[in-house]
Order: sequence, then structure tokens, then C-alpha cells
Amino acid sequence: MPEKESDKENPMLENCDNMKIAIIVSKFNEELTSQMESTSESILKSKSVNYSIIRVPGAYEIPLAAQRALRGNYDGVIALGAIVTGETAHDEVIAHSIAKALLDISLKIDRPIAFGVLGPKITWAQAKKRAKEYAKRSTETLLDLLSQPI
Repeated sequence: MPEKESDKENPMLENCDNMKIAIIVSKFNEELTSQMESTSESILKSKSVNYSIIRVPGAYEIPLAAQRALRGNYDGVIALGAIVTGETAHDEVIAHSIAKALLDISLKIDRPIAFGVLGPKITWAQAKKRAKEYAKRSTETLLDLLSQPI
């Protein structure tokens, strides 16, 4: 089977040693988000990237923390959270609100925010299965964006 482009290591990810990244992690659903945090941290360490971990109570608080980090001295943000579905549409409201807020902040401040937030409409079992992969993809996406010559 031929190798897919997504399976190849991106050479741009090798030049990340001057970056400073904030990993913003929701403490809500910590069983999931701690796995996500560990995954992101492992990737950043392997690339010798400077990073800080900022923990917030829940996913709803991620945008404010991201805005503050980007207005400070961070080059980019990895937003990690897990919004698991419940009996109401609360998960949809929160997920859509923070996705829009993070996009708006990124465009306004002109720095990237990688969206590694699980949900909406995801069960606990689905979230548990996907948590590490979401963190991996969002971390690699941020590094790729920061490595681009634009």
C-alpha cells in the first residue's frame, strides 16, 4: 500500500527550537484531558520546543486563557479539552462557542491556535478512544503552522 502524505514526517516540524507555545488544558474531564496533555507535551519535548502548561477549569475558559497567552509572549496555543455529550444540548453550545471564540482570537491577534477539543456529540467511550489522536494532530498542526515561512 502506498504511503499517504499524512503518514510522512513533516520536515518543517524539525525547526521549532525558538518557539514558545502554551498548552491550555481544561481540567474538566481530567481523565481525558490529562492524556491529551501528556501527548502534546511528549511531542513538544521531542522537538525541543519551549512550552508552558496553563490549566483552566473547563473548556469554556480556554478562549480567555488563549487570548491572554497570545497577547503575552507565546507564539501559539494548543487548546485541549473534552466536551462529552449529556442529556441536553449544553455540549453543542459550549463547543460551538469556544470554537468560534478561538478562531476569532487567532485571526485578531494573528497567531495560531490549534483546536484539540473533543466534542460536541461525543460519548465518553468515543472521547476516550480519540483523545490522544486529537492532541497529536492539534500539536503537529500548530508546529506546522508556526514553521511556515509566512
